[in-house]
Amino acid sequence: MPDELIPTLFIIGLLVHFLVCAGLSAYIADEKGCKGINWFFIGLFSGIHGLIAAAGLPDKFFDHFCEEDEIIENEETN
Repeated sequence: MPDELIPTLFIIGLLVHFLVCAGLSAYIADEKGCKGINWFFIGLFSGIHGLIAAAGLPDKFFDHFCEEDEIIENEETN
């Protein structure tokens, strides 16, 4: 492999890495009820750290269902 090709492949690899992290961050955040476009840019600029942060987000849909379950349980006990 020519030595001139190595830096080009490295840059292409970095771009692919950051785009994959951005897409996965957006998907995970969207599934958890957050704005995916915001997390796309967070993942794009911070890479794997943004992906880890998106994975650590609380699940807004799950929290909503838990609150409803608590209300129903409280009504049944009263």
